Amino acid sequence: MKLTTRYAELDDLPKVFEMYIEAMDELGEAYDDNDAMEYILSCWSKAPCILLDDGDIIGFAGLTTFAPCYDKKRAYLREYMFFVRPDKRGIKAWRTLTKAVQSVSDKFKLQFVGEHRLKGDIQTHLRLIKMAGAKPVAVTSIYGDY
Repeated sequence: MKLTTRYAELDDLPKVFEMYIEAMDELGEAYDDNDAMEYILSCWSKAPCILLDDGDIIGFAGLTTFAPCYDKKRAYLREYMFFVRPDKRGIKAWRTLTKAVQSVSDKFKLQFVGEHRLKGDIQTHLRLIKMAGAKPVAVTSIYGDY
């Protein structure tokens, strides 16, 4: 089936919330349902949430904006969550969603800064990032499991 993208509407919020919680669980993150919903709604007020659809909603790129503490005059676009259902993951889904994010970046003339929280082989993810035309510029390390 053909993959399409569209901006989420208020009626889509329950599905986005469900996938957000699924992604948090997959990442092993702790969360509070009320705080998670408040965060999603806050992000929706700043930037679009893009849905990936193949007849059903199978993923989303939840976007938001931020200004770094060292330059409050400049805004950037970033994701609060980039998620595709595990049974639908693949290059085609990833490319479709990534192109939609690039389109938002171009439309609003905001540089996109992606934060990739990965499990598995980092080299594979770096190839995907480069394939999308992005330039990897940093790696984050986490020490401890607190």
